[in-house]
Amino acid sequence: MRIEARRSDDGRLTTGKYPFGEETRFCVAEEIGSGTLITEFRVNGEVLDQVCTGNKDADAALAEYLKDRGTLHISESGSAYERVKVGAACIKCGGRIVRELDLKPPRDIASVPVIPMFVCMDCKSRYYALTDEYLGRLVRENAELFGKDEIGERERDERAFVNTLQEYVIRIFASKRITRLKIGN
Repeated sequence: MRIEARRSDDGRLTTGKYPFGEETRFCVAEEIGSGTLITEFRVNGEVLDQVCTGNKDADAALAEYLKDRGTLHISESGSAYERVKVGAACIKCGGRIVRELDLKPPRDIASVPVIPMFVCMDCKSRYYALTDEYLGRLVRENAELFGKDEIGERERDERAFVNTLQEYVIRIFASKRITRLKIGN
């Protein structure tokens, strides 16, 4: 399958929508200080995967990431980057929510939070969003960070294990007064 992408004036690559299982997804690739950040989204703005490759060539990094989904074809659009559309509004003021990383040019992104962060454009309230799919992937890819008992729990019931981790994340962000963003379909 052919996956179209366009490069914006700031160098970001944004793919068109492509099917993945029973849903539709798209990616944004950004050349940042430490390599290329590739973020895969649902069409409603939920982050499903986020990886930082050491490769500073976004074209090659994105093509490698998408190789099992299709063949990447890039066009130079020569237009401003269009922020990821997030299917949620601020619970405090009803304002428009954007991905925090969309507020900076890629070259100014020095570090990327593991948990995707969002911000209200009106009142500046901060939110986090962590899908079970992305959290599950983080656990699988970083199994060495967990003890033997925790790995055993995950092997017995991965769904329950992810739910427990989500509860921990909620507590951590609640202590920082950062609310979980509920993104609609």
